[in-house]
Amino acid sequence: MYKNKPKKGISTIIAAIFMVAIIIVGLNLMTWGLNLQNNFGQVLTEKNVSEAERVDEKIELRDVKIDSDKFNMTVVNTGTLPVKLVTMWVTNTTDTNGWHKNYALNELINPGDSLTKLGTQLALTAKNSSSYKINLVTERGSSANFQILSPKDKAIKMSLFAVPRSMPTGQNVTILFGVTNNLTDGSIVQSITPKVPLNWTKTETASGTIAATATLIEGPIPVTERSLTLGENIFFKWVYKISGDVGDKIKFNATIADAKQGNYVTEEIQLVVDTFSEQSITSLESLGIAGASPDTTGTLHFHGEAAPNLPPNHYRLESVFADTSSGFSNVFDTAGESYIWLTNNGTDIVNIAAGPWNYTIVGNKKPGGPAGTATIEVKLQMADKLGNAIGSPLNIWTLSTSSTTETKYNSTSFNLGSIQLNSTHARLKVTVTWIAGQFDMKWDKTSWDSVLRTPTQTPSIPTYLVYSGGDLAVFVRNTGPNTMWLDENTRVVFKKVTTGALYAGIIKKWENTTSTAQGNINSDNDSDGLEKDRFLRFIFSEPRTAPTTSATGTSVTTDKGTYDVMVRLSGYDSAANVVLRIITVGAVVV
Repeated sequence: MYKNKPKKGISTIIAAIFMVAIIIVGLNLMTWGLNLQNNFGQVLTEKNVSEAERVDEKIELRDVKIDSDKFNMTVVNTGTLPVKLVTMWVTNTTDTNGWHKNYALNELINPGDSLTKLGTQLALTAKNSSSYKINLVTERGSSANFQILSPKDKAIKMSLFAVPRSMPTGQNVTILFGVTNNLTDGSIVQSITPKVPLNWTKTETASGTIAATATLIEGPIPVTERSLTLGENIFFKWVYKISGDVGDKIKFNATIADAKQGNYVTEEIQLVVDTFSEQSITSLESLGIAGASPDTTGTLHFHGEAAPNLPPNHYRLESVFADTSSGFSNVFDTAGESYIWLTNNGTDIVNIAAGPWNYTIVGNKKPGGPAGTATIEVKLQMADKLGNAIGSPLNIWTLSTSSTTETKYNSTSFNLGSIQLNSTHARLKVTVTWIAGQFDMKWDKTSWDSVLRTPTQTPSIPTYLVYSGGDLAVFVRNTGPNTMWLDENTRVVFKKVTTGALYAGIIKKWENTTSTAQGNINSDNDSDGLEKDRFLRFIFSEPRTAPTTSATGTSVTTDKGTYDVMVRLSGYDSAANVVLRIITVGAVVV
């Protein structure tokens, strides 16, 4: 019979097993801890990247209108990253209940691009008479807040000018009603529509025999402006014929529909002794300020200067001859690559007659490029004031070439009906887009130029204007029927868009644009005769707070910004009638 004896060494084995188990558990804990730390660091890094990207997201609400009870908004990505809109919160701040709603979005906006018609597809009813707060939320979690105001909720800046402010009976007066968004909180004011008819009251002399009256000839032009962002303004124009006795006064009162109570402006005119038989019927127009020479043939030139306040690759299309000796060029060779040219906005309505249009595009296939043809698409459209296309294209031209020699390619003429540029359809837009190969396009060079030719423009489409100081040259054309002369009472007026600050310059001399002929304009000398269809360059002193030909008074160059520029033309015509005209030069950047 055997007895169990203790086995030597078993405790050592058990101890070793426990030690191994402890080491394994320790290693697992260490690995878990390291993974946890790594994951935490990764999350922290991703969070920092996300925060940085949120900071780089920048969007702006550039335009708002309400069509058929639906928001129609334009949002621009002004940042450096693509932005995806996922939610829109809307608060009605006018409604007594103050309703607050959110709507799902799925809209991607690349840097420099714009999203149009935001809100048109949402189940949301919007009214011009209400004010709203809009909060747009992106996929990264950043948000942008905007306020859209009805004019009835806040007073905005208004101004009213009568030109001239004194006149003989039976003459016309131009009434200019300016509305400016001067709200410092960044609100967008919607639905700017002048209240019609324009109200006026009369003060008659006791001995008068003719009733003081103001008879509407035309206006308002334009009829409405859908919205104004901070600093933007709009001028509405009326023309009235004024009748009455010497000394009679007529006061005009202007405001906008649904304006806040007490938000209006007045301007008074007075009848004086009639020293002229009647006002001239001669018609005049501005062709812009000095720079390159204006092209009066209805030809719009592709320019290399950027169109102001628009994204990259948006350039000027204007009736000014090429003004650089080196020119500009681009090789179109990438899918989606496009350049855009836009005409400038103006305050006057421009009518383009029905008739033939055509292009000239200068370029060639790039030498050494891929085999086959180089092809671009040239597309003509109408656009709003922000450059967003409206409606279907007016024309599309596909240009292909296999030649590596620089050539002027002329399109086949295409006929269009009459076209009107106004506050809604504000611009012509030409987009050149890559299709195939490598097309080397050139423009804005004095020896060759790419252009778009249009039928007759009435008046001419306004040019882009920049002023840097010194004597100011303004081109003026007489569209007929009578020859006219300008005198020393002619002035140029700068009115700052954001503040309303005023500066004026005095006419100094005239210059011929086709020869060296010129002459002073003063108390002893008037301008050269301006016959029908002729244009002259008129030189004004630097605009100042106190207009003078000497360097006194504060110059407009000390107050940089965007200005509305007008010229008050004073003179007489070949029928011995007075010439008193206000012509709009357009927006000028100082």
